[in-house]
Amino acid sequence: MAGKPSKPMTPFDKSVTPSYLYKWKLFLAFLPPSIQRFLAVYIKFTEFRYTMDYFRGLPFHAFSFLAHLKNQLLSLGAHYIITMDGRNNYCIVCHNFCPPNTDYYYQYGEKISCEKVDALFQTAPVVLTFRIDNVKTGRYLIKKKFVNQKSGNLLAEWIHSGKPDATSMDEQSYLSAISIPRQTSETADAENNVLDITTILESNEIQLLQVIYQLE
Repeated sequence: MAGKPSKPMTPFDKSVTPSYLYKWKLFLAFLPPSIQRFLAVYIKFTEFRYTMDYFRGLPFHAFSFLAHLKNQLLSLGAHYIITMDGRNNYCIVCHNFCPPNTDYYYQYGEKISCEKVDALFQTAPVVLTFRIDNVKTGRYLIKKKFVNQKSGNLLAEWIHSGKPDATSMDEQSYLSAISIPRQTSETADAENNVLDITTILESNEIQLLQVIYQLE
C-alpha cells in the first residue's frame, strides 16, 4: 500500500521545532512500535512546550496573572476580579479589552503589516477605582505588573529589535526574555477600614495588583 505523501514543514513548524527533534522524527519509523508511541508523545509534548515559549505574549501573561488570585472571592466586575486570602492580603486582576475597529474587517490578514497591527484596535484607556471595605487600617504595598501593546508585547519587541530571523533559537530565547511584564510599586493607606486603589489601563492592557499589608 502506497504511503501518504509527506507534507513540507511550514515556517511556523520550523520556528517552534528544535533541530534535534527533526532527527528523532526521522528515526521514529525505524524503532519498535512500543518505543514509537512513547517517543511520539514526548515529541508532541516538547513541540507544545516550545510553542508556548515562542508565543509568550499577552495571553500567556494573562493566565500567569490569574494564577496569583487568592482563595476567597471578594468582588467580580466586567473589567476586574478581586480576591483575598484572609490575612490582609488582596489580589486584583483587571483588563481593558478593546475590540478591533472597522478597518480590521475590511482588510485581508496577509496584507496587514506587523507595524500596523496596533492601529487596527480601538484606543480607549480606562480608569478603574476599587474601594475595598472592612480592611485592616494601615499601610499597604501595591505591586503592579502589567502588559499592553507597548510593554511585554512580543510582537512589539520583535519589531523594535529589527525583526530578526524568528527561526533562530537564540533570537527566540532573547525575545522571550525581554517580553515580560513591567512592574511598579507604590503604597496606599487604609483609613477607617477602607482602602481606595486607582489604576489606569491602556488599550488591551492586563494588570495584576498585589496588595500586601505592611506590618508596623
